[in-house]
Amino acid sequence: AQEGSRDEHGHMAYEWWRSIGSPRTVCAPMVWNSEGAFRRLVRKHGCELAYTPMIKAKEFLRLSTDAERRAAVEPHPMDRPLIVQFASDSPEDFVRAAALVQDWCDAVDLNFGCPQGAAVRDHYGAVLMEEPELCSSIVRRAAGAGLRVPVTCKMRVFEDTERTVAFAADVGGGWLFPTDRAWTHEVQNSSRGRVRLGCDKEGEGGAADTCA
Repeated sequence: AQEGSRDEHGHMAYEWWRSIGSPRTVCAPMVWNSEGAFRRLVRKHGCELAYTPMIKAKEFLRLSTDAERRAAVEPHPMDRPLIVQFASDSPEDFVRAAALVQDWCDAVDLNFGCPQGAAVRDHYGAVLMEEPELCSSIVRRAAGAGLRVPVTCKMRVFEDTERTVAFAADVGGGWLFPTDRAWTHEVQNSSRGRVRLGCDKEGEGGAADTCA
């Protein structure tokens, strides 16, 4: 990730995508599913790019040895290209975690998409989209940190398409890749209120990835 104009971001995003083979079939990050053995299995059936499961950056940083961190990511020569996904609301934690895994992957992803109640409670995932300045600060901190791999962001769509595009642009995105894996979703938390994520009234919409 590097700082620059939106046009520069777009060009760098495209060149990076080409550098990893322009993958069209992607195994998304799935809790309890997209571990190393599963990633290698789906690659045998045509998957061209895979994600690790979401890893909480703060917990990852508590791991004291390289062996423990490797066990969390499970890097393997036959498991590339690979994107490591972290959840974090801290620019410092995200950058430190990204620096530790950058030699094992082709990009690091920041999760703005998880809608679970636990994510609302612990302040990560989709709930952060209600705080675009915080989201932008994390991405921009990573962009200026000298990482050797790009930073991507998984996000949800707002009911207002223009708001979705504006959010992606504000956090520094060069490309926006819509996917079709979301639905109308609400999470309720008494201390933070309701967060409505996902679809428009016709049920269209979903998750998306931005590449910064």
